[in-house]
Amino acid sequence: MTDTADIPLMSRDGPEATMHEEAQQDFWTKQKSNFKSNARAAWKFTVASGVLAGTVILLINIVTLAVVYSQHHSTNSSIPFFTGRCTTASRVVTGAHFVINVLSTILLAYSNFSMQCLASPTRKEVDLAHKKQHWLSIGTPSIRNLFFVSKTKAALWLVLAVSSFPLHLIWNSTVFQTKASYDYLAISVTEEFLHGATWTLPPPSMKYQSTLHEVPLLESWTNEDVNDVLHALQREALESKLEKLDLKECIKTYHTNLLSDRQHVLLVSDSSTAAPTPSYDPDDPTLDSLGLNEAPANSSVATIYYAANPPSGDAFIPLYYWLCDSRPSIIPYSTQPCPLDTFNYTGWLPGDDFEWLDRNGGGMFGWNMLAPVRSCYSQKVPERCKASIIPVFLVVVIICNVIKIVSFASALYISRKHKDQPLCTTGDAIQSFLQHPDPCTKGRCLAAKEDYDKWLPRSKEWIPRLITVGDVWTGGRYRWRKAIKKWQWIVFLPTTGGLMAILIAMSVLDSKVSSTKITDISEMYRSNRLNKEPINVLRGFLIGNTPQLVISYLYLALNNIMSTMLAMAEWCNYAVGGPRKGLRVSTPERNTAQRSSYFLSVPYKWAIPSAVALTILHWLVSQTVFFANLEIYRLQPRGVMEPLPSGYLYQSPLAGAIAGSLGSALVVALILAAFAQKYPANIPLSGCCSASIAAACHPSRDLPDDRAPPREFDPDLAYLKLKWGVVEEPDEDADGIGHATFAADDISPLIEEKAYA
Repeated sequence: MTDTADIPLMSRDGPEATMHEEAQQDFWTKQKSNFKSNARAAWKFTVASGVLAGTVILLINIVTLAVVYSQHHSTNSSIPFFTGRCTTASRVVTGAHFVINVLSTILLAYSNFSMQCLASPTRKEVDLAHKKQHWLSIGTPSIRNLFFVSKTKAALWLVLAVSSFPLHLIWNSTVFQTKASYDYLAISVTEEFLHGATWTLPPPSMKYQSTLHEVPLLESWTNEDVNDVLHALQREALESKLEKLDLKECIKTYHTNLLSDRQHVLLVSDSSTAAPTPSYDPDDPTLDSLGLNEAPANSSVATIYYAANPPSGDAFIPLYYWLCDSRPSIIPYSTQPCPLDTFNYTGWLPGDDFEWLDRNGGGMFGWNMLAPVRSCYSQKVPERCKASIIPVFLVVVIICNVIKIVSFASALYISRKHKDQPLCTTGDAIQSFLQHPDPCTKGRCLAAKEDYDKWLPRSKEWIPRLITVGDVWTGGRYRWRKAIKKWQWIVFLPTTGGLMAILIAMSVLDSKVSSTKITDISEMYRSNRLNKEPINVLRGFLIGNTPQLVISYLYLALNNIMSTMLAMAEWCNYAVGGPRKGLRVSTPERNTAQRSSYFLSVPYKWAIPSAVALTILHWLVSQTVFFANLEIYRLQPRGVMEPLPSGYLYQSPLAGAIAGSLGSALVVALILAAFAQKYPANIPLSGCCSASIAAACHPSRDLPDDRAPPREFDPDLAYLKLKWGVVEEPDEDADGIGHATFAADDISPLIEEKAYA
């Protein structure tokens, strides 16, 4: 009789539909299996992702260069791709720098990941090092490994390292802003000038007082040239094209060292409220020699001041110096010249002290200190700020980009070509030593990393000893800092602390020296210019971006310390007392307890915040010391204005303070983790070191053949959930020596004051 359970249920679709569904399920199962199989080689997947990311970044750089070259013209080794409002240019450059820092962080992160993979030794290379009594780093960035890995991998590592330096120095400088500033005339006029009144200029025999720091500015001007400017301004006044400003607006608008959206200004004086001169003798010959004679009675133009951006190499005299009140008792020469809070808006008498007048461009004729200014009429002009790109820098970035892509691809090729895979993670090393124990480290199951980490004299752990000798377990829990060598802390803490202190101190000292807040590049131009003589663009950017190397050191140091502490934490998590765990390996076996991830030693919850913080830090440092190109538009005869480009290095105290604070916060967070967190007990700190890991992965200690046959690990042990602990109790051995290793069965913790081998 047939069992009813063997009879398939009737279906109107028939058996063909069932077969189709089964085939479809098999297809998707196979696809899912293939995906899992490809994803198992996690580090290879990450490096392959680096090839893809690098290619996308390369296309972005090439397209950017091609578009800029095709649509814009080159000027002085740079290509301006935007000219207009300064706020827009600043936003364009800021946005470009943000994108650049994101892209550079991505590319450099993949580069560092690949470098760590290339420096990871194979089992064959580890065995060779152990025979020479050297240990290699596992799961952490290492330079020492380069002396033992293949020459091809070492060369690729070096290529990736060298190609990173230009990116740190150059990429942020590829896009920069050029600020424009106008020289201008501040002209004291009467109300009648605005309605078409005439004026009288001095005869040509009178020298115009128009020199700034012994540099002639208006010596080539004739009365006709001056009249052209005055006629143009009067015409604009009659046509209501000038913007009327009250005194407060006028002073605030022109109280700046870089004037980018305005030029000439008419100062309408109120002669009806003239006051007697308290300090100057009208018969003083000095006034005559400076051209400070009284203006003609019927002239609607009384005084003309030439406000000129200072040339290079001279002590700074502000562009707005003519604004300073002409009464000496009001001018605070000991601090910043005439701060805004010292102005008398109801009785403003511009012109400054006559002793400084000649240095500032001076009055061409007349002296209007008896008539306070009542209102201003300002001439608005188009802004000429620029956002530019340096094609040479971008070409260098593209070359480095290509080098990194080729290096990533080469690393993948090497990994597929060689059957002996690198030990990239702690789990890789544990699996290798469980499957093939290392004879050089037998009988040292309690050996920690620091026991092997010695140069001279060579560690005694390499010296064979009697099988009746073991190491005594002293117990205790260690803080994370124990995983780092003392000399690393000695170098890292003072260096990073000093660098962050310098950044913060620069801003604090500057705030004490300056009496006004630094709000934009024009204020930086007043107080924070670092060099007197202008320098060319290439040199300026290279010098300005040298501090990026400091942040690169901070990144490498933080990454190395963090990787070592976290790799050690992963090792210690196998200690007895916690749940069993499968090994985290690069290529896990299917249907086992093994697991994989796309990081080597730093989990994403640590890696992502630190990467974001360091990206911001790179950007802030690029704003702390930077190169700025300034185009000063000098006044020329016949109204022609020719830009005079000049480049200087500047320092931003605000960016420096934020960068110093953020960098300090990163260092403090690392120190808190290092000194507050503790590793689990019952396991030696053997992580990161190939020799100490190997020593902890022996099935049993050496025993005489007549006492017990040698034990071996189960071939499938590495694929199970494991813990590390005692498998042979000291009390059960005739020599009183126990043994600890990895096991999937029940194990016991180490006992203090007991010996193990």
